Amino acid sequence: MRKICIIRVLRVLFLITLLASFFITAPEIALAQSPEVTTVFIVRHAEKDKLPCTRSDPSCEFECNVCLSSAGRARAEQLVHVLAEAKINAIYSTKTHRTKETAEPLLDFLKSQVPQVRLHEYESAQEVAEKVQREHAGQRLLIVSHSGMVENIIEQLNGDKKACPIGYDYDNLCVVIRDGSGETETIHLHYGTPSPRISIQ
Repeated sequence: MRKICIIRVLRVLFLITLLASFFITAPEIALAQSPEVTTVFIVRHAEKDKLPCTRSDPSCEFECNVCLSSAGRARAEQLVHVLAEAKINAIYSTKTHRTKETAEPLLDFLKSQVPQVRLHEYESAQEVAEKVQREHAGQRLLIVSHSGMVENIIEQLNGDKKACPIGYDYDNLCVVIRDGSGETETIHLHYGTPSPRISIQ
């Protein structure tokens, strides 16, 4: 019961900080420190282009080689604006260019402050969820994923894939807060330019 109460308090503090941040020029997310609490930010990659990009990778098929559009690159910069002060310890991305390009601006910023911050690759929701729990307890992470995988990652972390439904929109920011006993709280937020509520592109 005590740990559940701690989660509730953290959630309230988080929401207060977040709401306050959206009324200033440079919105930032900052969370209270706690050695027992793991905080995972999860986003879908930003807007993608319609054609493969010039970044060559022989191991990637067409879909892997699709990069971000100009709108997507702008959103990736907006993600830096939101998470710059969240004290992210590590970033996870699939091998696709569009997830890596979404993560890179934040990674570059974080490495300028803390050089040991790294970008890790993963292939499945189960794999990344297991790594979060096994290797990053008590830390804060960003996971950049795909529309068909975000909800599966959330399900692996908290048991409820519908706790943060994202559909095919790009502006969703899901936050899973997990304490040492495995109790979780999931918060569904939005960031950056509002994404048109449309079907898959």
